[in-house]
Amino acid sequence: MLLYPDMRRETYTGNDNFVFAAPCLEVEWKSLLANASKNPNQLPFTYIKERFHENAPPDVTCIILMSPQSTDDDAIATAAWIRVVDEYTGMIYALTFDPAYAGATTLSSIVARTSGVDPKQVRHIELSTKRKPE
Repeated sequence: MLLYPDMRRETYTGNDNFVFAAPCLEVEWKSLLANASKNPNQLPFTYIKERFHENAPPDVTCIILMSPQSTDDDAIATAAWIRVVDEYTGMIYALTFDPAYAGATTLSSIVARTSGVDPKQVRHIELSTKRKPE
């Protein structure tokens, strides 16, 4: 799964630590949701630890899971809560599943959607759930 800014949004511009991510596949969103923390008055969120090199320390990424009913303000409030309560200072992605993007699984479609994105804001994470064959 790739985490990268949703190029349809202008709100991520200029913020190096919080990004509204482009929608992911349903199976990926459900896998993340199954392992998410659910706190009252906050959107569900999860931390993913990734090791990008065998000798490097793990890098931690936070992902807020937005439902279709969630607002941008809900995601921003949850991110602020995570920063204060968990004292988390790393990258936070607000992620949703959008059925319109369900077919965008080819490398060319990903490249087309990520054109012009700051590479610091793109994250590749491995999920334990495998994608269903198409």
